[in-house]
Amino acid sequence: VTATPNPAGWSDPASSPRALADPALDAWAGRLLGPGTDISAHVIVEGETAPRVVHLKDLGLTPIDLVWATEGADGVPREISARILHTAGVASGTIDVSRGSGGLGDLIELATRLQRFLAGARPMDGADLMAPHAAPARGLDLVEFETRVKAAEQALLAAHNALKQAVASGTGIPDATMRVAKFGLPGAIPAAGAETAQARALLIETTRRTAPVTATTPTDDDAHRGALVTRLRTVFGSGFVALPTFTATNATDVETSIADAALGGDDALAAYTWMQRMERVRVPLARFARPMREAEVLGSGHVKLTLAQVPHVAGQRWVGLELAPNGALVDGAASLVLQDAPKKFSGKLCGLLIDEWTELVPRRNETTGIAFQYNPPDSAAPQAILLAVPPVIGEPWTVGSLNRVLLETLDMLRIRAVDPESLGDVGHYLPATYLAFNANGDAVSTDLNPLAL
Repeated sequence: VTATPNPAGWSDPASSPRALADPALDAWAGRLLGPGTDISAHVIVEGETAPRVVHLKDLGLTPIDLVWATEGADGVPREISARILHTAGVASGTIDVSRGSGGLGDLIELATRLQRFLAGARPMDGADLMAPHAAPARGLDLVEFETRVKAAEQALLAAHNALKQAVASGTGIPDATMRVAKFGLPGAIPAAGAETAQARALLIETTRRTAPVTATTPTDDDAHRGALVTRLRTVFGSGFVALPTFTATNATDVETSIADAALGGDDALAAYTWMQRMERVRVPLARFARPMREAEVLGSGHVKLTLAQVPHVAGQRWVGLELAPNGALVDGAASLVLQDAPKKFSGKLCGLLIDEWTELVPRRNETTGIAFQYNPPDSAAPQAILLAVPPVIGEPWTVGSLNRVLLETLDMLRIRAVDPESLGDVGHYLPATYLAFNANGDAVSTDLNPLAL
């Protein structure tokens, strides 16, 4: 991967450590952001009748610099606003990025969305283009990637030494801090009247970032790539993303699948329909789709999807389509939806993996069982039945008489439901004491009612 000239209005990639660390991402960001000519911001300074105009080309930014400068920001990012004020030659002022058709605000919005998309993606390798059951062959060119990492580390070390010398001598501090600012260090843009204090604070951070680290080189390619990315993030910040190059061992299979007209069925827009549906439920896809649509509005980019499916089977339909009647099921395939797919997959490649997931396609017929789990009802069958007759034989029931029967029944229930603990000393004589009572007097009985008088 080599640096390519950026669109008009942007700085030369060779002047940016971030662009040199990943020329491919810088070129990609340049295509989406478009030319920077006639793009400007206005600085309104108190006491001045006319605003000061600052052009994008004077900010010393490449496209990927603008993207990384928006990290964690809404509105005008701090690094961009500091560059605008520094270029305008004022310590403070109101920055307007939306004035006119060439306002910087549109580019800042698009760059912010691109940065958030990059934060959720990861670098691709050859294994991402292979079938799920194949032995992964990453094909990473980590020698070339490590060359870029070392160049970034050496560039930061040189900037650190220049800053250290400037602080010691007290001269050339603004130039030294601007050199450090190219690595995205917060607060590196010199502010009028505070250059020396800024430089001393920056020197602490650059000392930390350039401290030598002794570590063994991992033997596993994936771990080695992760270690190199960590080193780059030490140089440029925790959110930095860089793409190592790789080769695809199944390049011919991917190319043949793309060329197979039967893969997409009869719907030429099947991939775009799938994209619109999936971005509603897949956050990474939504983060990708939004900046692409914003770039389309600006006339600098658009969504261009290509389908592939590996291992390739001639005439096979894409798994993202509705299953054709009596069509064969696709088993063990990797479905690839590619944005800006290259014409050839042989040779050096690099890319971003936006999202991935696994789906199981069921067979057409399955023998299944259904089980129901439910809570048992709270009601139960009655354990006792109250059978009552009218108090006076031959007379019908009345509401009052029925109410008295129920009340008397409840009283009797309470008497019969007395437990031994409630009886006290009387409990010693029960159930030994039992007195019969006959209301008609036709048998000997004991009437205790007079004792209550």
